[in-house]
Amino acid sequence: MERYQECDGVEMTTKKEYAISLGLAKPGRGRMSLAAHDAIDKAISEGVVFTDSLTPPPHSKPKPKPIVPKAKPVRKVKGNLKGFTPEGWPVGFRMCRTCAKDCNYCRCRTFGLPAIVDTLEPKTAVILGLI
Repeated sequence: MERYQECDGVEMTTKKEYAISLGLAKPGRGRMSLAAHDAIDKAISEGVVFTDSLTPPPHSKPKPKPIVPKAKPVRKVKGNLKGFTPEGWPVGFRMCRTCAKDCNYCRCRTFGLPAIVDTLEPKTAVILGLI
């Protein structure tokens, strides 16, 4: 169960194994006593190096995330697009019914008008490229 390694002529072991060798801890899982911790602190101050207190070798740098270019607007619309219901009530909208994107970023060939819109304001029809 005990693992000892030689490093520059000094025997190296884990803190738990060192405490077991002194009879201050039991083999296996579990906490060590306060006396075991005191003995380990004394050994460290005397220059003993334990294998479980060594720092691991540095890892390589993490891969950078790929930069995704921002989508450029297809249209430059400020405010709502305007249309009218069959009853003649004015309606403002911005989302495409087909792709559910904002009207500036919708790449649908024919912009999906909301179901409530019956006719478009002439300026809106020009913006959407329907006239």
